[in-house]
Amino acid sequence: MDAGDNRKRMANLPSVVDQIDRLFDELIHRRWGTAAARIQPAQVRTVDDGWEIEVPVPELTAKDLEVEVSGRELRVQGTGRKEAEQRWTGTSARSWSWSSRRVSFSRSFLLPETVDPADVDARYENGVLHIHVRRRVKR
Repeated sequence: MDAGDNRKRMANLPSVVDQIDRLFDELIHRRWGTAAARIQPAQVRTVDDGWEIEVPVPELTAKDLEVEVSGRELRVQGTGRKEAEQRWTGTSARSWSWSSRRVSFSRSFLLPETVDPADVDARYENGVLHIHVRRRVKR
């Protein structure tokens, strides 16, 4: 092996390092995604007696969530843990991977002045939080 062969190998080293960096970036974004990509839009509909708000929260359970109204602000927040386990068989040995991450979620909505802050119901169903906000009754 001469000096010329070593120079050729070393010249390829930056591209190999770049490829490894790219693979790690793809792995992270494909597995966890970016924060903006994970935020799903809420659906807000007007109904006869007020508003229905549907907030997708697929990574949380009902016990992880909190709904609170303060004045005209409706706040939905939650914290939970997301665990992932992978098992695969390699060519010479079995491999296993386990990971855990904290999931945190917070959304706020500004409600109309006609809302009755004491008359808000929420229910969780199949990864979606359904919130019913009623209008203040006119007297």
